Amino acid sequence: MRIVTWNCCRGKFAAKTPFVGELAPDVAVIQECARPEGESPRVRWVGDNPNQGLAVLTSADFVAEPMAVDAEVPRWMVPFRITGPVEFTLVAVWALPDRGCYSRAVCHGIDALSDLIARGPAVVTGDFNSNPVFDRKRRDWTYATIEARLHALGLASAYHAVHREAPGAETRATYYHTWRQDLAYHLDYCFVPRAWLPSIERVDVGSFEAWKGRSDHRPVTVDVLLDSSRLTW
Repeated sequence: MRIVTWNCCRGKFAAKTPFVGELAPDVAVIQECARPEGESPRVRWVGDNPNQGLAVLTSADFVAEPMAVDAEVPRWMVPFRITGPVEFTLVAVWALPDRGCYSRAVCHGIDALSDLIARGPAVVTGDFNSNPVFDRKRRDWTYATIEARLHALGLASAYHAVHREAPGAETRATYYHTWRQDLAYHLDYCFVPRAWLPSIERVDVGSFEAWKGRSDHRPVTVDVLLDSSRLTW
């Protein structure tokens, strides 16, 4: 099973999704894309602005169904039930600031969805707009507070687990501010159940060169060995 997250930096759905198709995902979370002409169990979209929303795409083997929750969840952290060879809860993330702080919004979203995530298995993936390099002057809402909440719910960052890099010391950037290679940061994550970590075959981040001109973000691709007997909670 291949999970992909990518902030496409705006653009028409039909123009941006072929780039995602090159990665052959089974489940893809795409931020900032325009509303598609039609939705289906394999193409889901949410947003206030038809030119810029959050999409979840699935391959022919998987289906994404929106999940209703009673709690007030910050925009945009949206739960879906993924069914297919492997079934799990997907929380698609495109973090927008809460009182000027992205990490605060993500933490509140995790808190609102904690019961759902805890029932597992669950994957929380997307553009968090957060990294420890931005937290040096903060003492409240930080990347560490996000990570602590997700760790408490049994999740771990696939990228950091596979590449054995500390948060804030990533060698592969997922975001290039103002499209510049010298302003590179890691802001996009895929948190998976810790029980899945032995089944992860690889985690890739798109290169600066291969994806320049397509977006200021780079896709994160997580390959999980498709064995439903192993992918348990």
